Amino acid sequence: MKRIQRIDWWQWLAVAGITVLSAFIFHALLLREQSDIAIHTLWAGQATLSDPKSFIRQAAHPMWRICVFLLMQTGLSANWSALLFTALCKGLETWALIALARRLIGRGGIMAAACGLCAALVASIWVPWVNPTVFVGGGSPNPWHSPTQIALMAPMIVSISYIAAAEERYLAKREILSWKHAAWIAVLLLASALIKPTFLQAFLPAAGLYFLVRWIQNPKGSAYYLRLLAAAAPAILVILLEFLFYFGGIIESQGGITLSVSGEKTLEVLRLVLFTQLFPLFVLLTFTDRETIKKPLFILVLLLDAVAILQMLILSETGYRAQDGNFGWAVMGAALMLWAVTLPLYGYRVSAWIRRITARDGTPHVISRPHTEAARMITGGVLLLWHLVAGIGYIVYLFATTNAL
Repeated sequence: MKRIQRIDWWQWLAVAGITVLSAFIFHALLLREQSDIAIHTLWAGQATLSDPKSFIRQAAHPMWRICVFLLMQTGLSANWSALLFTALCKGLETWALIALARRLIGRGGIMAAACGLCAALVASIWVPWVNPTVFVGGGSPNPWHSPTQIALMAPMIVSISYIAAAEERYLAKREILSWKHAAWIAVLLLASALIKPTFLQAFLPAAGLYFLVRWIQNPKGSAYYLRLLAAAAPAILVILLEFLFYFGGIIESQGGITLSVSGEKTLEVLRLVLFTQLFPLFVLLTFTDRETIKKPLFILVLLLDAVAILQMLILSETGYRAQDGNFGWAVMGAALMLWAVTLPLYGYRVSAWIRRITARDGTPHVISRPHTEAARMITGGVLLLWHLVAGIGYIVYLFATTNAL
């Protein structure tokens, strides 16, 4: 008899809540001409079927504008099309965060939903004299003003989760990736590339390094690794074309890319990493064991973060795009991915700790160094609350002001 799967109401309440909240936020931002979402919406409204060139302007991230344009063909205005599509993207991001939390925790329900909801709301820690408006001066795992970054997050989370799951199956059973699954990976990576290159510009080198080492260690697995490479090939091609558009001189006004390292820039990068990743870094340092950290998912996420940080540290944009901060966007995306894997780990450990200290079944619960464990749990909770309050404060700020950031 086929098992009937129960609806996870907590998950769908969280997704619906974030989708509605984000719709109100995007409505407010669309009224501000200098916000990213308003500018991108203007470009989408300028596209026309009679002029194919209008679809390849700003060709390095066309997917969001194409989707908004398609919604406009139903009769919706440009602003309502942008609002609806971006809110759905944020809802999909929340769903992906909850799905990953459910996988890591081993069950759904309120804990997985809470992890996904928190990850979708947190911002950089707020230090008033450094980032008085939270985002400016500190970045954020959840930059509400950027529709392309928001649209990119769900494919990023699903892509890494799917590839990590395939790698786990291969390591456990030597199960070679089927062509069907390879095609699904290709679609996810290609969609990511067409939305914005910032995720894949860090993930492709990170994953390439990881799988190259695995391949060298296991030359007999060539069929598996070649299939993964074939799945990534379309996205690699698109990323190369996008970087030619950005930095290759195809359009002179776009600018270039240069190696640049300085003390001031190093401090800026370290600040961005610390402000966006304080809680995840604490969890990684205090709650992960060797078995956890060796899992493909954690290795890929840590490599993604390391490559994104290294790129921002040594590379800079010049010319027209000098202020776009595309290498910073990669670090902020990697920060959300760190949140996605560390929040469920922390939630699981805290719930187990609470059950132990509140057990009333008469069984002795011996905890090694209980005060140290309690200190870790409480410190993690304080850091999480700091990020979460800053995230909620940032949303209130966006509603209460007319500023774009």
